[in-house]
Amino acid sequence: MRNGSAFGSANLWDADLSNTDLHNADLHGANLHHADLHEVKLPDADLQAADLQRADLQAADLERADLRRADLEGAHLRHAILYDADLRHTKLYDADLRRAILDNADLHGTHLAGADLRGADLGAGADLRHLVLVRVDLRGVGLYKADLRGADLWRADLSGAYMRSTDLRGANLRGANLRGANLRNVKYLTRQQLDSAHVDGKTRLPASLWPSGSAGADGPPAPRSG
Repeated sequence: MRNGSAFGSANLWDADLSNTDLHNADLHGANLHHADLHEVKLPDADLQAADLQRADLQAADLERADLRRADLEGAHLRHAILYDADLRHTKLYDADLRRAILDNADLHGTHLAGADLRGADLGAGADLRHLVLVRVDLRGVGLYKADLRGADLWRADLSGAYMRSTDLRGANLRGANLRGANLRNVKYLTRQQLDSAHVDGKTRLPASLWPSGSAGADGPPAPRSG
């Protein structure tokens, strides 16, 4: 297929477009429910309001793609390239985003509840303000200078995560799994937030939250909870 192909509002339910070059394609409002888009090339494509529920987008190239208001609930995006993609108000409920590249993606208003982001690359300074990250799997993820102000991380799994200079002001950590997480260099973490989450002896805390009288280069482990 040619670059810039026009499929606006097309019905491509369950279509096999794997390994296809659809650079700059117009798929605005297209029905791609359960479509096979494995390793498809879609840089700069217009996928606004497209139905991509449960589509196979593993290793797809979606660099700079416009996915505003697209529905990717349950989609398979493992190893997908979403660098600089526009994901504003995109539905990614329960999507598989393991090892996906989301560096510089616009995530304002993105719906990520239940998504699997293990090993995903969110880049430095990820803007995750006020996002609903309920039950999101962020095990082992590195968050460098991420902005999580006001984010809802209820029951999110952040076990083993490394957060450096990450802003947690107003974030809801109730029921979040912080076991083994390195929180030594996070900003604005409060005792109230910590007490609402699950920590263990391997959780590393900022010095301001160390138990009274403790010290050490690595910081003491957090008291065990839940």
